Amino acid sequence: WRALEHAPPSFCADRAVVLEAVHQHHAALQLACPSVLYDEELVFEAAKRRPDFLRLVPESLRGSRGLMVKMVKLHPMSLQYASEELRCDEDLVLEALRRNFRSLQHAPLLRGSRSFMLRAVQVDALALSLADEELREDPQIVCEAVEREWEMLEHVCQDLRSNYAFMMEAVGIEGLSLKYASDELRCQREVVAAAIGNSGQALEFAALELRRDPEMVLMAVRQDVQAILYADESLSSDFGFMFRAVRVDGLALMGASIDLRADPDLIMAAVKSNWRALKYACRSLRSNLNFMLQAVRVNSFCLSMAMEDLWMNPTLLAAAAEEEPPASSMEAAPTKSPDAELWQVLQQARPGWSESDLQAAMQKLGVIGVTNVPLLSQALSSDLNGRLRAAGQKIFTATTVMELKARCAAFNVASAAADAAAAEAAALPKSRGRTSRPNGRLAF
Repeated sequence: WRALEHAPPSFCADRAVVLEAVHQHHAALQLACPSVLYDEELVFEAAKRRPDFLRLVPESLRGSRGLMVKMVKLHPMSLQYASEELRCDEDLVLEALRRNFRSLQHAPLLRGSRSFMLRAVQVDALALSLADEELREDPQIVCEAVEREWEMLEHVCQDLRSNYAFMMEAVGIEGLSLKYASDELRCQREVVAAAIGNSGQALEFAALELRRDPEMVLMAVRQDVQAILYADESLSSDFGFMFRAVRVDGLALMGASIDLRADPDLIMAAVKSNWRALKYACRSLRSNLNFMLQAVRVNSFCLSMAMEDLWMNPTLLAAAAEEEPPASSMEAAPTKSPDAELWQVLQQARPGWSESDLQAAMQKLGVIGVTNVPLLSQALSSDLNGRLRAAGQKIFTATTVMELKARCAAFNVASAAADAAAAEAAALPKSRGRTSRPNGRLAF
């Protein structure tokens, strides 16, 4: 391509020659005849390799909508080289915004347009951070952004964050929005309750007096067990409160004080609710044979939580092998219909859920077409919460998703084993029929 520097003018003006040179290196266009700089295809070939090359082309070409649309699709920040008129073109700027929200900084006039910013935050909520200060006080624009990315509240003025009606709507969209509420609103029970009802972990941002409230903390634990970590220390060392919490979800034991983690009654109550809670018990209990015998009789999986010196204990192994499935695991699922199997998996994953909680979970799964365990497994392997959110349904907590994955995996293994056993049993009578045919020569 460097040969163009010494080539005769006819070659430098030959479109085919210049195009071939540009394919080799974008700088070849600078060695071509000036008239070539008005060729849109040649300029695009050079600029797609080096977007800042657009600074060298004539203003008329940078005002070409066709060229700039192709450029922002490849390099959204190349919007800065577009003509002033095109940087006011809403569709072009949105095209760049879809690929990089920072490209909006090169459209200063549109950043002050309410109608445009309303469309922009629907494309990418981060666009709110580049809006004019006046528009960052607009409740409708802010709510549109928060619905897609709750942390956009960080860019909202203090007046809106102190507005009761606005923050109630914000925490209704995403409970964690409570993080950006004013100190006064974090003390209001109604606001905190609305936030916790949407996301249990919003308890982290509640006022201290509400984190000391047993009913408020239990409400959060029912939504997300990890919310127990944000309860006040006075509750984490209260046996009565922690006993209620582990009955909601055994994993709430993670929030108990060190002394309570050594209490066998509390640990056993947690294990009955969720066997995985045993990992939060103190080492002395997990190495105690008598206690572990009680635990594995509740659930044989507790054996995996025992200390290493008990793993091969014959008494403990025998107790784990004798464990029978609890009758409650089959409750409300007398038949093997797909609905009953799904109900059973939900119940095993969240033993602390009431019947109304289970019915609500079944209903919202049905909205997205998940009506049996195999369909639930497929949804979990892709994006279950994404599908629920798109359908306008409440999403599952991270703990619930983890438990559902574990239960679905166990169900799939059990189903495969049952199918194999059924196939073997079906084949067995046929083989016996062939070998038990009467034969006078084989009489024993």
